[in-house]
Amino acid sequence: MTIERERQLETFQFRIQEETNLMDDEIVRLNNHLQFIEAEIIDAQDKYNNLSVKYDQRDQFQKGKEARTIVSRNALLNEIKSDYYGQMAKLGEEQTKQIQTIHNEFEEFFSQVEPWMNTKIEKEITPIEQKISAIKEKIERVKNTVVQSQDVDIKSAYAELTASQEFDDEQLRRLEATLKEKTKERLENLSRCQEQLQDCINVLEEKENAYQLKVKELTSKLDLMETHHKDKIKKETDKQERELTQMRQKLQETLKRAADVKKASDASSNNMKTQLNAILIDNQSLLSSVPKSIAVETQAQTNTELQDETRKLEQLFQKREQDENRLAEARTRNESLKRELARLRHELRVRRHREAYN
Repeated sequence: MTIERERQLETFQFRIQEETNLMDDEIVRLNNHLQFIEAEIIDAQDKYNNLSVKYDQRDQFQKGKEARTIVSRNALLNEIKSDYYGQMAKLGEEQTKQIQTIHNEFEEFFSQVEPWMNTKIEKEITPIEQKISAIKEKIERVKNTVVQSQDVDIKSAYAELTASQEFDDEQLRRLEATLKEKTKERLENLSRCQEQLQDCINVLEEKENAYQLKVKELTSKLDLMETHHKDKIKKETDKQERELTQMRQKLQETLKRAADVKKASDASSNNMKTQLNAILIDNQSLLSSVPKSIAVETQAQTNTELQDETRKLEQLFQKREQDENRLAEARTRNESLKRELARLRHELRVRRHREAYN
């Protein structure tokens, strides 16, 4: 009977040791798996942080590039405007100088022609007037002569007067021809001035059209560059959004796996507790049927083993509690990451809205 009891005790102790080893192995496996999950969470957080840093750097780079593009475009437009206004001012000054030169030449020519014409007319009219005065004097003298010679003198005076009249008419015709020629020259000069002015206006219009065409071409190029830049920003933003979504999904999957591991660990711990309680109950019932001397010895040995196992279980429970605390910290970090993701998505939507508005 004693030998049979000892065998039962040995069998019971072996079962306890076997169950304990299995529990230790399960705890080690779950602990390793939990460490693996934590490593994946840390890796995912590192990747997310790196991606966030890259996103911020790229965003700052794109903003700086866009600002440099706007500054360069404004500088180019200001340079074109300054060049155009300078050319227009220079051309206007040249045209003003040319018109003023033509006007001065015309005034000088007219001021020279008018005294010359007056002097010439006066020189040509003075002899005629003198001849007319002489003829009048002759006529007066003729009136005082005798009747017999009156007809002859009158005819002679009339012939002389007629010749003088014809000479005066010829002089007047020459003067009129000269005036007409000078007037024609003046009109031709005015016509040439008008043609030069029209040429200047045409040159100004051509330069204005060329400037407008150049501005339109540059504006088209700038619009094309801006469209290409916006498309590139949109592609980069979409790519970063996809990467963030993938990282978020991976983080969710990792957290889900961590929750599953914790759930399995809790279930395994509860199962081990149940099995341990069952073993303790079996041990108590077995010890109750063993003789007192053997029972005391067996009880002492069993108590020692149970104390060791209890310490191990307490250590495992403490370690599991530490793991749960780390998991809670990981969840807290996850919540922070979620809030950071929400903030980034909000900033991304605001930036897209501003870009669309601009």
